[in-house]
Amino acid sequence: MKKIALLTAAILLTAAVHPFPHAAANAYAEDESAGYTEAKNTDYSYRIYEDHVTITNIERSGGDMVIPAEIDGLPVTDWDPEASIPGFYAFTLTVDENNPYFETIGDALICKTSQVLILYTGSNEGYDSYNEIWLENYQIPEGVKVIGKQAFRKGKFIHSIQIPDSVVSLKESSLQGTSLEEITIPETVTEIGDAALNTNKLKTITLSGNNPSYQLIDGVLFTKDGKTLCCYPQEKEDERYDVPEGTETFMEYCFLNCRHVTEIGIPASFTGSLRPSEHIQNLTAYDIADDHPLYSDIDGVVFDPAGETLIKYPIQYCKDGVYYVPDGVKSIADYALYGAKFFGIVFPESVELLNRYCMFGTQYRHLNFVKILNPKCEIKPVSLEFGLGVDPASSNNVSIGTVFGYAGSTAQTFARRADYAFNALRSQPGDLNTDGVSDIRDVKMLQNWLLTAPDDMPFSLNTADMNADGQLTATDLSLLKTEILQAVSCTLTWQTDDHEPQQMTVYEGDMLYELQGGTIAKNLSPFDACTGKIITVSKITDSSVSYTDFARNHHILNLTAKYGEAFSKDSLLMGYGNFNYTFTLQFDPADQN
Repeated sequence: MKKIALLTAAILLTAAVHPFPHAAANAYAEDESAGYTEAKNTDYSYRIYEDHVTITNIERSGGDMVIPAEIDGLPVTDWDPEASIPGFYAFTLTVDENNPYFETIGDALICKTSQVLILYTGSNEGYDSYNEIWLENYQIPEGVKVIGKQAFRKGKFIHSIQIPDSVVSLKESSLQGTSLEEITIPETVTEIGDAALNTNKLKTITLSGNNPSYQLIDGVLFTKDGKTLCCYPQEKEDERYDVPEGTETFMEYCFLNCRHVTEIGIPASFTGSLRPSEHIQNLTAYDIADDHPLYSDIDGVVFDPAGETLIKYPIQYCKDGVYYVPDGVKSIADYALYGAKFFGIVFPESVELLNRYCMFGTQYRHLNFVKILNPKCEIKPVSLEFGLGVDPASSNNVSIGTVFGYAGSTAQTFARRADYAFNALRSQPGDLNTDGVSDIRDVKMLQNWLLTAPDDMPFSLNTADMNADGQLTATDLSLLKTEILQAVSCTLTWQTDDHEPQQMTVYEGDMLYELQGGTIAKNLSPFDACTGKIITVSKITDSSVSYTDFARNHHILNLTAKYGEAFSKDSLLMGYGNFNYTFTLQFDPADQN
């Protein structure tokens, strides 16, 4: 009963329904062919016409602002509906009392000349936190033709809105900032800008009558011809979405804040950019039509039809693991790995080019390492970025990531120029699985291939051909075993209070990760769940091991441990849930048996 009473008592902050007066103001309605000059001051950008001024943008980021009666001696009569509104709640916009061309009706600041709703000016005091309900309904005034760009940035507590038939245009991000779960668009609306309906909570879109410009297909907004996907409701609950055949392009922000979709099907008709799908927050896979002329997919990752260019990586694929780019891929496209949530990535010997911004955004996801196995790979500037930690010795910000490559390689040059840590990999031959280390897994891979001799070789011939005679035989297997036995290695022993001691052989360049459950692993497979990198082994000598220690607070320490001397390291999530344990670790000489 309490909720019902509260809802009944909720104040409807509803604007006057009658049309606002604008007949006299229309004398200044803009003629697009009229000449003008561009200008700006500290508050506004504007266009100067012969007899009036139109404001085109706000130059300040916040504060109390007033639309003046005049600028440069001319009356301010109009407002460009594409003008951006500052995002700070401290921002206010009012009108000089001597300006007759603008008016506040209810909670709407309106330009009477062009009938633009510039800004919703209502308060943000309509939320009942106890009952978790919004108490505000809003009706846009009759007579408004255009809802301006970002007009409802201050409308967080609007849960319902009525759009009158006078409205013909919703500009970019016009309703973004509200909390609408459903919206009805009148058939008079013939323009809906990008992200105009992105309310963060939208579940349902309804079109009134027979809208001449838009249609709904399975609840998703498209242009009338079905060629452009305009808006996917953010809270639509389907986990898989198949884009309908006939769709050709996406609007840039059509999937902004889309939370539930994990797989998306792309039809053969689609010829646009896949970058808008970066906004699907939990995307794990693309499913590309078999006959698509531009795209294909390998395990849910998008490539060109030949499989030689990695085009788009689903943001949540291989989360918290290591992604091994398939052998045979030659280039990584711009923004291909945008925002990827992996800890590390391995580029095989076949990759010849890392394009600009190909890994943009991964630095915010705690990217820990990049391995580049082609010594001559072309690495464009700003192709990858690591996040920052704090060096406790200097208190300076330092990169928390490491570039792995071969000595004298382009990877080493790139790391030096970008001031990133660099670890040189051991000799290239023998690393069949391109993880930067020759070990027993490479031996098993070569041995299995020699026994079965399949048509497809899952590794590079040059990598496995240990005696460089152009063919693979038991001799190469024997040489590979010998190399591994002679490799610089040591033994690591670790345990926690809840586990028996465990051991592994580690090599220079190995990265050790804490796995959920209190154990340690190296060279993670793509789907291993872990909490993060704890140690990178940098140098192994006859008496000690030098390593980089990564602490919970992102402090980075370069340390040395002598053989036989145990040392402790807290879990990266010490204090959270079941992670209240400390590792005891010890390095020892490699087992010679």
